[in-house]
Amino acid sequence: MRAWTSIFVLVVLLGVTGCGSKMSGAVDQSMDTQCALDSMAYLEEMHDLAGGGGEEDRSDGKVNQTYCNEMSTYLDEGMLGSANKDELKKLLDELRKAKDKEEIQRITGEMAGLIVLPEKYMSRFAKKYKK
Repeated sequence: MRAWTSIFVLVVLLGVTGCGSKMSGAVDQSMDTQCALDSMAYLEEMHDLAGGGGEEDRSDGKVNQTYCNEMSTYLDEGMLGSANKDELKKLLDELRKAKDKEEIQRITGEMAGLIVLPEKYMSRFAKKYKK
């Protein structure tokens, strides 16, 4: 009987850990949605920092190349769902070279408008630039 109890506990633990993410409504996003959320967060942070916002004032017109590289990977691997990939790649190239704060904000806003997210996951930033 003790062996059955141990097996039952093991199965329950495996079920909870293996299916835990499926139980949570907030984590049931597809990989495309998660990559789109990450990209939107990157764009929003760069947009805010270019405008002098955010916790740190790094509003010196520099673009976070790590974020650009991450978004490039998402685009190359087709992980942004139905987003306009060609236009996003073009804008991403412009963003990498951008030096002017207003240009960074313009490009990040345009890119945000091209990323497709379900309404329930959209931040104010995403809604502002939604096309």
